[in-house]
Amino acid sequence: MSIFIVDDSASDRKIIRNFITKLGFGIPEEFASGESVLERLRQAEPGNVRAILLDLQMEGMEGIACCLRIRSMPGYADTPILVVTASNDEIQMNCAFEAGATDYVLKPIQKYNLQVRLRNAIQLDRERASRRRFEQRLQQDIRIAQEIQDRLLTRRLQRPDFEMELLYHPASNLSGDMVFVCPSGPQRYAAILMDVMGHGVSAAFIAVFLQSAASRLMQQNTTPGDLLNSLGRQMWDIASLPRQTAEEENGVLPSFLSAICFDFDLAAEKLHWANAGHLPALLRLPDATILKLESTAPPLGLFPANNLKTQTVGLPVGCRLIAFSDGILENHFASIGAGIETLSELLATTTANSPAAFLAALEKPLRPLLPVRDMDDACVIAIDILSKEL
Repeated sequence: MSIFIVDDSASDRKIIRNFITKLGFGIPEEFASGESVLERLRQAEPGNVRAILLDLQMEGMEGIACCLRIRSMPGYADTPILVVTASNDEIQMNCAFEAGATDYVLKPIQKYNLQVRLRNAIQLDRERASRRRFEQRLQQDIRIAQEIQDRLLTRRLQRPDFEMELLYHPASNLSGDMVFVCPSGPQRYAAILMDVMGHGVSAAFIAVFLQSAASRLMQQNTTPGDLLNSLGRQMWDIASLPRQTAEEENGVLPSFLSAICFDFDLAAEKLHWANAGHLPALLRLPDATILKLESTAPPLGLFPANNLKTQTVGLPVGCRLIAFSDGILENHFASIGAGIETLSELLATTTANSPAAFLAALEKPLRPLLPVRDMDDACVIAIDILSKEL
């Protein structure tokens, strides 16, 4: 890696070259004009240019114009540029920094002043490069985690007797909302919607972990109450882990989740369900009556043991159920109560003939409304009971 000296004075270039060499920065390359250094930079690999010492007052292209041109070239946005000048005019220096200069060195150049400023500029560039590499790795890891979470979500399930669709809007790349729906036997289906406190990486990690545990229990025909009791014990264990930092102590790490779980027994025309601190699911009966499946217990993770009981309601053919996370309401309505009433009215009156069509109709009233709070993860599942005959 080389340092470039750009100065139309041969004597000044010689002084700077001697200082740089004696200070251990290697043998620099010299240029007598802005045009010549730009031509060299076009041929060079940006990573091989350690720093540029650029005189502000030169014949032809002046230093500020040259600095602007360098910053516009691919790969040189962060290359250290130290402008060299005999003037400490404030306006000129401000112009140099606005053009992209990293620092400045005053003439006559002092050896150790040059050393400190050059060393600091190079160190800053190294730290920036290190941060960029870290951010690139982090973004790659987040993309992989997002892909994993997306694959674990149940977005659609279509059977002759049962149809489900998901509307899903994470607040960031990763979400604390998790949905899993699966067949659990002949004419039987299980579903769960979880909303982990917070959003982002930590909430998504816990949601994926608990989804894995829930999916195993659901396929074993565990009752909704027992399933949520099991998840509650696991969430308590997570919430009880020793906190290592003040941020963790102050609740940055998720410590609880709300969840609602369903067991659809189509042969018996029964819906078994349990709700731990979650918003009510809404069940529309064939006569357009709306039932609210309210919470019967606090969120999971607040206590070492939960005692949720499974509830049961009738489930005739033609029912439609929607369950949703609080982000849908918080992002679009002035209050939770107003949001639930609006969703209830839409569920009762919308003539959409499929879950997908209903969710498409639901997005229309949501889209133009501005959030009244910080954005939160948001999702809605819609399920239609089509027939009890296979």
